[in-house]
Amino acid sequence: MTSRLSLSEVRRASPAWYRGDFHVHTNFSDGRYPPAALAQLYAGRGLDFFAITDHNAIGSFTEFGEDPGLLVIPGLEVTLEEGHWNVFGLEGWRPWMDEVCQGRITIPLSAKFSGTSELLELTRGQGCLTSINHPLLKPWEWRDLATDLRLVDAIEVWNDPLWPDNAQASPRAVDFWTRCLNAGLRPTAIGGSDFHVLPGEAPPYPGEEPGLPLTWVYARELSAAGILEGVRQRRKAYISLGPQMQFFASLGDEHFDIGADMGLRSGRARLKTTVSAGPQGGRARILGGAGLIGEAPIVDGQAELHAKWGVRADRRQWVRAEVVDEAGQTVALTNPVFAGPEARPARVTFGEIERRTEG
Repeated sequence: MTSRLSLSEVRRASPAWYRGDFHVHTNFSDGRYPPAALAQLYAGRGLDFFAITDHNAIGSFTEFGEDPGLLVIPGLEVTLEEGHWNVFGLEGWRPWMDEVCQGRITIPLSAKFSGTSELLELTRGQGCLTSINHPLLKPWEWRDLATDLRLVDAIEVWNDPLWPDNAQASPRAVDFWTRCLNAGLRPTAIGGSDFHVLPGEAPPYPGEEPGLPLTWVYARELSAAGILEGVRQRRKAYISLGPQMQFFASLGDEHFDIGADMGLRSGRARLKTTVSAGPQGGRARILGGAGLIGEAPIVDGQAELHAKWGVRADRRQWVRAEVVDEAGQTVALTNPVFAGPEARPARVTFGEIERRTEG
């Protein structure tokens, strides 16, 4: 029997950390695995969820069977000549999909839309979550420099680390995201394996692993609606190649977890991050908009770092944590804790942030 993917079906009715992958393909686009076999593969790796994001196609939605063994979030990779972005939380057919789901992997933006911003606004207005994929990875980088980034809920700052060009493209994407934060935007950082292949498959795929990187999300329940709500709110969401992290800020008796907004408070906040399963010789770090705040060595896979952070009610600020290995390469990073007045920037375009990143 088959069933259609659901946003409301609850696989686990309890708040918890859930780990998953936000960028996965089946043989309904250019992936190699049929949907049911792909779900079996991911469930066997111990993941709690993944998002199905076939290129301009949703035919897999009815092919996962009655019980795929884990949560499958219905999504779609809108794959345009202007750039690639994921739409998460699809249920049913929407009129705009007539212009996208045309049986081709890559298409130009339909003349019915004045630009990607119009299509982003349309899908987001229908309750879907939007995320730009591998924004600076050539030749699949984002090309519509006029895109209004206020319409983007998330940015895939970490794409398939086994793809050689991502050694430069993913750090540049993290820098791009950082500059979005400094501009007053609050897109959630997520990761995706961009998984396509069969085990041991030869190039053009140098290597992909299911759930590499993982995105951990603390959600009220294991359902598509619950996970996507957590992403929208940056609720305890972090990306990792292996280390597990906790990070929070405290001011007085109040505690603020990853994604929280401290609001219009002033004082000397206490910051704490803990790391387990970290790389030997690596370091735990805390960073803000102006750079490094503190760091501590990882010993026997563990680290605990404390720092102070001055917050002011009249100053917009953010702070986050990360783990780097012995070579200084990032192997885990959290979304921020925010403080101060929330910015409501006028239109901020992709091109504006990209110029700041390149500069």
